Amino acid sequence: MDVDDLPSAKEALRKRELCPMRHISSWSRDSEAPDNICGLPEWASAHGVGAAIWTGLPPKIGGEARRAPVEEVVAYLRGLRGAVRDNAERYIRRAPRQIDTLYRRQIEAELGWTYEG
Repeated sequence: MDVDDLPSAKEALRKRELCPMRHISSWSRDSEAPDNICGLPEWASAHGVGAAIWTGLPPKIGGEARRAPVEEVVAYLRGLRGAVRDNAERYIRRAPRQIDTLYRRQIEAELGWTYEG
């Protein structure tokens, strides 16, 4: 995102994700590190990042608001084609390495979509 301040960045992310502001979280160098993102200040410092924003969206797959089993997620991703597939793969590969979930491990194992930063 190309914005000049944290509130503008949060609003841009909210608009991009079409979600309420309550699902947008942020951190900046002058604030406490979030409990749920281990090592964020150290990572940000190493990458020259002064602030970070992210979504905390509820689970959804294929338009349904539910948490899908990992096998279903992998099958869904495997079935994507064209630009939709390319965007999904890019999104997963660029997710910070510390996002280490069962979903990610299975996607890496079955689809080979490993971290590329």
